Amino acid sequence: YVLKYSSSDLVCFPGVVGETDGVKSVSVMEGDSVTLQSDVSEVQRDDLIVWRFGDKGILLAKIDVETNETSLNDADERFRDRLKLDEARSLTIKKTRTTDSGLYEVQIRGSESSQRFLLSVSGSGLSPGFIAGIVFAALLVAAVVASVVIHYRHKISELEKQVGEYYMSMADGDSVTLKTKTVLKEDDKVQWWYHDDNDLIAEINGETNGIFDGFDKRFRSKLVLNDKTGDLTINNTMSNHSGLYILEISSETRRINKRFIVTVKMMKVSVAKGGSVTLQTDTKIQRADEIMWTFGAENCLVIKADSGTTIGKRFTGRLKLDKKTGTLIIRKIETADSGHFKLQIINIKSVLVMEGDSVTLNPDLNQTQGFKMIQWWFGDIRSVIAEINANEISYPNDEILRDRLQLNQTGSLSIKNKRTTDSGLYKLEVHHNSRASYMTFSVTVYGEDIYYLSNLDIFRFVFVL
Repeated sequence: YVLKYSSSDLVCFPGVVGETDGVKSVSVMEGDSVTLQSDVSEVQRDDLIVWRFGDKGILLAKIDVETNETSLNDADERFRDRLKLDEARSLTIKKTRTTDSGLYEVQIRGSESSQRFLLSVSGSGLSPGFIAGIVFAALLVAAVVASVVIHYRHKISELEKQVGEYYMSMADGDSVTLKTKTVLKEDDKVQWWYHDDNDLIAEINGETNGIFDGFDKRFRSKLVLNDKTGDLTINNTMSNHSGLYILEISSETRRINKRFIVTVKMMKVSVAKGGSVTLQTDTKIQRADEIMWTFGAENCLVIKADSGTTIGKRFTGRLKLDKKTGTLIIRKIETADSGHFKLQIINIKSVLVMEGDSVTLNPDLNQTQGFKMIQWWFGDIRSVIAEINANEISYPNDEILRDRLQLNQTGSLSIKNKRTTDSGLYKLEVHHNSRASYMTFSVTVYGEDIYYLSNLDIFRFVFVL
């Protein structure tokens, strides 16, 4: 192990560190910093590195090697603003507390390897001899933990033989359905877990069911749960939806467990530092189109071109945009440029209508041919207001627009007796067998004269450097 401290006055006592049965024991004085040094040297591009704490496996940090994205779990008050990951994937805990004592584990998903650390944080008033005694006891505990882990790994191995496991791969932006391959019974309880975060994302329990955004909101407006079969659909997938999904169906008469390993593939581009890269779109821009490139999970502006051109500060002097195709050239590539680049091409059309009249939001009929499912969303409402699934039309959440919606089999949505409160964004998602397409209608209803309707056709390309 390698132990790093931030305090220059710290004294290390002989015998207060060690290793037993693969569990590295580390001791530190309360208030100092400690680094749990991982031995991760070689990783694959699709590996996922996860740090966890305690017997409940509390998520502390996660590194996506492929996208070079790092996230710390600030939702846990205990470690808020005290965690840091370095380039070697080692975890530093600052201003340690006695409550930080316990078992830490770094897991490498993909190569299925792990390391464990037993951390002991001693109060500042304890003597060196007492500290050594604590660590000796910790080593004994580590030996017991190791034997228990071996026992349960054997049990888990036996259990996994009884669990169905499925591998699913799709392109970024596609939809995927995780199928239970069963029909639910009246007393069945269904739970879907995203295992990488130990997060419950969907549930059916009696007459109630629910879908959840996930602790980092990655599943917001993405999930559809079938209350007859328990099937879970993930719409408009992104790379951060890759991972292990666990299905649990239980009742008094049966128990079903399944594991789904989902991999979302993206269009990848590699380039050497200091070189140039071309993000090719192979599309055609219309005269009135607005072009916008964004970067990273936060959608930071790279460049926006409409009547003028706006460039993000960090990309100033390094970009060349082809306004006929949307293709973007980035020069003098830096390591910080690694990540997701997204393109949106927005085409605006206008329609005028008097308040109180009806309006039809009509998508391009060619885009809906051969669709599997169509969903309409309105404003900040997280539920679908209208959908076609298996040729059945339904209005799952019609509170605001109650009795004023009519969805056609072509995907067009009619809204009767328009009101000013109907103003906002109407989002359409069309799910095909192997891809998905999207539209956003921006509707403004004027109280006296007219309303303004904008149809924003959004085309999305994602590149990973």
